[in-house]
Amino acid sequence: MGGNAFAHLNCPRLPHNLYHTLRTQCQSALEGLYTKVKSPPVGPSKRDHGDIDFLVAGPKHSPSAETILKALGATTYLHTSGSSTTHFAIPLPDGNHAQVDVHVCPDNSFHWELFMQSYGDLLQILGVLNRPLGLTADNRGLYIRIPEIEPSNKKKAMVSLTADANVAMRFLGLDVLKYSNGFSTNEQVFEWCMAGRFYGPVVASKVDNETHNDRVRYRKREMFTACMKEWLPAHPEIWSGRKPWTREEVLAEALEYFPDARHIYHQAMSEYNQELWEVSVLKAVREAVPLTVEHKAGDVMRGLKRFVTLDPDAGWTLHPNATQENIVRRPVWMTHITTETDKARLCEWVSQHWSEVREQEKERAEAKKAERMLANPQLEMRKKNEDFLKNVRANKPTAKKARSEIKKSPLGAWTIGIIGFAVFGGSAGVGVDRAEEPE
Repeated sequence: MGGNAFAHLNCPRLPHNLYHTLRTQCQSALEGLYTKVKSPPVGPSKRDHGDIDFLVAGPKHSPSAETILKALGATTYLHTSGSSTTHFAIPLPDGNHAQVDVHVCPDNSFHWELFMQSYGDLLQILGVLNRPLGLTADNRGLYIRIPEIEPSNKKKAMVSLTADANVAMRFLGLDVLKYSNGFSTNEQVFEWCMAGRFYGPVVASKVDNETHNDRVRYRKREMFTACMKEWLPAHPEIWSGRKPWTREEVLAEALEYFPDARHIYHQAMSEYNQELWEVSVLKAVREAVPLTVEHKAGDVMRGLKRFVTLDPDAGWTLHPNATQENIVRRPVWMTHITTETDKARLCEWVSQHWSEVREQEKERAEAKKAERMLANPQLEMRKKNEDFLKNVRANKPTAKKARSEIKKSPLGAWTIGIIGFAVFGGSAGVGVDRAEEPE
């Protein structure tokens, strides 16, 4: 959406009269293909139009892009794989074209997406006001973000509130009737947005905390820029008498207003707190391994996950066979660690048995490596050659002796050049004329 899809065609900006004429014609054509067809109302102070946007849902006969092209009388279309929007070029009498964008919505999100696209930058303005309050809107609905979870996992921090535009407006304290009646100027849109019950001087003061997306909007969106950079600073009186809402208060209000969101919130917080607890347990266990063998702590941790269980009678037990071969971040015994006392007992056991756990894990790793080498002779040969190379480097032989020794390597004489270069920078390589050291 924006009117720049067809680089090879001349698609000039459309004056109001031509825009409305074409929009009516396209609306009628698309209604023959879809049960729901709407062109979002544009910014009221818009001087002209780069394209004509339509949202559609409920296909009557699964229309293809070719079908829509014929219905609209377009000459060509452009569709990006994975996108829900297709661009059509409608020929104009003067030889130019008008761009018509058709966005296909899921039936259950049609009205919400229409709300998201209506009145120019209205939702962009609300988005900036909502951000410091922990509220977010996208094409699927309105969300509240959980502040504790957001820094580490933005997706899990999102709690869905509603996908009903009227419900969302009422929650935000916005006048649904005024919105339905429409706006005749941009200033009316600005005033309507700022009337939201959560917005006040504290929220407005954080508007200057710009993101990269905000800076892009300031360059590309005239209505958004006019509101935030001109109209809002010129009207400080709109905040007179407003209650200053905090993010925590808005979260509590959202959970009270939307009962279905409470369960999602509490479940997310429960999982988050459990993750924090498990991280603290694993940290304490790692710290129970003596610092002198810190570089081997990984073997101990892997061994604990593979071989150790909590037996109801015997307590913590090191099994000779792995309880699970493919270990994951969360050990099977973690469900038994629910208190600080449980954690302390585990750490005490680890401090006494870590060396046994490490040795058992090392033996398992060596056995697995041997199995892989037997299954793949090339791996075995590579390992022998690597061991041989380490030995050559460690002993630091002369170039003449190295050539003799390297011929005995498992891969044969052809490795002289490769290994010789690695050890001597080429002095042991075939055909290298360099003075040899005395033996």
